[in-house]
Amino acid sequence: TLAAAPEIQWKKSIAEALTEAKTASKNILVFFANPDTDNGQFVERRILADPRVRATVAARFIPVRIDMRIQADLARQLQAFRAGTVGFYGPTGQPLRSHLVPRTAEDLLEAMK
Repeated sequence: TLAAAPEIQWKKSIAEALTEAKTASKNILVFFANPDTDNGQFVERRILADPRVRATVAARFIPVRIDMRIQADLARQLQAFRAGTVGFYGPTGQPLRSHLVPRTAEDLLEAMK
């Protein structure tokens, strides 16, 4: 059942995700987190915790969590300027679409199609 969808198993680096994405032929989902911000907390606790989102991420993506407090330069380099932003990349690191700051689980599910 969807309620049994696994917790998201975040990778700690883009490099680790790229290696796994190439092997698994999956795309990469990058979450730009900052637990100190309301929007970062909202996306993490409400949207990424949704069982439908967790199931889709597990099936189709290699997920990476970038802490914007620690990796601010990397976030800027990837043009993520707001906590709660989600980026989508192919297995070789190419951007697949513009970044999204989802307001609902449905927003994110639509973007992951």
